[in-house]
Amino acid sequence: MRGDDYVYRKLTYLVITPNSKLFSPTLTCKEDALDASEVDLLDQQALDLEFQICMVSISLCRFLTDHQKHMPLTVTSRLLNTHDVLMTLVPLLTKAPWVRKRRGEFEKFEKNEWKMIEEDDLCTLPKLNVQVWLAIFNLIMDGENRRRYDMTNIRKDNLLKLRRFLNEVIFDQIPPLTELLRTLEELSITNQLTQSITPAGGYGTGLNTMASSNVSSAFLVEVVAEIREALVKTYEGRWQEVADEQMAEIFVKETKEEMDRLKDMISIPRFDDEEDGLDETQRMAFNKNAQDLVQEVMESHKAQEQAKPEDESSVA
Repeated sequence: MRGDDYVYRKLTYLVITPNSKLFSPTLTCKEDALDASEVDLLDQQALDLEFQICMVSISLCRFLTDHQKHMPLTVTSRLLNTHDVLMTLVPLLTKAPWVRKRRGEFEKFEKNEWKMIEEDDLCTLPKLNVQVWLAIFNLIMDGENRRRYDMTNIRKDNLLKLRRFLNEVIFDQIPPLTELLRTLEELSITNQLTQSITPAGGYGTGLNTMASSNVSSAFLVEVVAEIREALVKTYEGRWQEVADEQMAEIFVKETKEEMDRLKDMISIPRFDDEEDGLDETQRMAFNKNAQDLVQEVMESHKAQEQAKPEDESSVA
């Protein structure tokens, strides 16, 4: 499985899912917690776990863009062209799933937990917000990316939406974004990303204009996640069928042969010297305890098997 593909799927999940459905709802009273079944609790835990994974994926996306010069060219090409991750990161800024309002108070998600935003910190950018800005900055301000990113009208309109977020409050916290605003202003005039000249220790100046559409893309050989793509293609639209088959054949109760093996495991063998130290009464008591334990396990298994048809008939 490719890391860039995985990150993109998580970012897409964040964008297309309403914020209220990204994490478990807040319980308003003790009765709600008591009425929740075990299945409901597991579903809530799975939902919260998925949300935490998505938040980590935002940081991973930023790290991928930080080190793109040290990674294979196919990683950047796949992010920019195959997935067009900029079309996902910009809406993610607007959606801001890392901030929520609960009981009249604003909260931000940091270090895998929700924390209340103090009044003095209302203008401070959440860390995940900064991660998204830096990922966008790394992708746009890199000269090689500019040459390879074909600027269509849809992509241009998407990037120009960033201008309304860029102000002095943002610049005070992330100074390099001033260069990003300058680049976006040039994009609105020239309808293309200019080739960036990055001096030592500085950022792109936006000079030496070159249309990205005039530069032909290189021939790239990339590693494809064949196993995952083959599984998705083979079982597309059949996932419920696969789950039902596994429930019927894999996740089943113990068979009689398995119960016999369990009986052999419970009957712990004793060494000769230990057996010699036991009289007949102790030996009979030990065997009776082992038999009672096995009988209890088998009766419990039998009761579960008898209850299973009743449950199925009640559902029908």
